[in-house]
Amino acid sequence: MVIVVSVFVFEMYEVEKNKKRSYGVLMGKIHRNLREHADEVPELLSYRTYEAHANGSTTMFVELFEFPDEEGSNRFFGRFSETEWLRTLQKQFFEIVDRQKMTVQTWTGFLSDEWFTR
Repeated sequence: MVIVVSVFVFEMYEVEKNKKRSYGVLMGKIHRNLREHADEVPELLSYRTYEAHANGSTTMFVELFEFPDEEGSNRFFGRFSETEWLRTLQKQFFEIVDRQKMTVQTWTGFLSDEWFTR
């Protein structure tokens, strides 16, 4: 059995309570566009959005992107400057989310031969 060690990009950020509805609509649009344009972003293996927790006037959200390797991650995020539909979605996203308050991390495999999967 061959195990592919994926690279994950983790983004965490807050959304103000008064923008949460707009955020939900936009995230639905982002997920639909990624499915519709999947052939244009073959390096993106999976993408998920999670609601982490609410805290007073804000809600914390997490996005998790999966790529086959770091080159795939770089290729995907590089497409934002050259692909109109991605650039438009990104602009709409940053109208809701404060870029300065985002946490972005890249996670790579540590023990590539030590995996438990079903």
